[in-house]
Amino acid sequence: MSVEFWRRVLSKALLLFLLLVYPGAYPCSAAENAMLKEQIKGQVVGDTQAPLAYIIGPQNVLQIKIFGDASANQIYRVDELGYIRHALMGTIKLGGMSVSEAEKLIEAKLADGYFIDPHVTIFVLEHSRFSVIGEVRKPGTYEILGKVSIIEAISMAGGFTDVANVKKIKVIRKETGKVRLIQANAESIIGGNSPDIELAAEDVVH
Repeated sequence: MSVEFWRRVLSKALLLFLLLVYPGAYPCSAAENAMLKEQIKGQVVGDTQAPLAYIIGPQNVLQIKIFGDASANQIYRVDELGYIRHALMGTIKLGGMSVSEAEKLIEAKLADGYFIDPHVTIFVLEHSRFSVIGEVRKPGTYEILGKVSIIEAISMAGGFTDVANVKKIKVIRKETGKVRLIQANAESIIGGNSPDIELAAEDVVH
């Protein structure tokens, strides 16, 4: 199984561990904690059966191998809008696609006048990243492997400190050159009253 799959499983297992060992990291009611523990257990078990595909994002570095054409440039960085400029096919948008979808798209384009029955393999050499700052135990920058939500991001950063205000979380996001501020309430998310928010490349959780 892929590294992305195991990273996602381990991140959920870490969150469950923090809830069991450091209950003060998530200062909500016992009922809410119990609900979250059961939810995380179910997600960990579910993920072992259906890992999520990695979605290509801005600043990813991709190695694109075309079987039978070792001379072609193989390394490409995805720009802020999700595009690469390929030596044979020109500008192609891969951002927002899974790796397998991107492989099929390039194969289809290569089959249109370039190769007979082309075979393409894409490796993600550098993943998208997000940062977690503020009152968490391990602030820093982390890779987006698969899909990462706010709660998963906090768990990857070691959980909240005892003085964190879990009801006021901000996600700072850059969109088409502008900065967008997203407000979130971790206690409400944990309690099942608000949907969790999926992070995007270069997000800052604070």
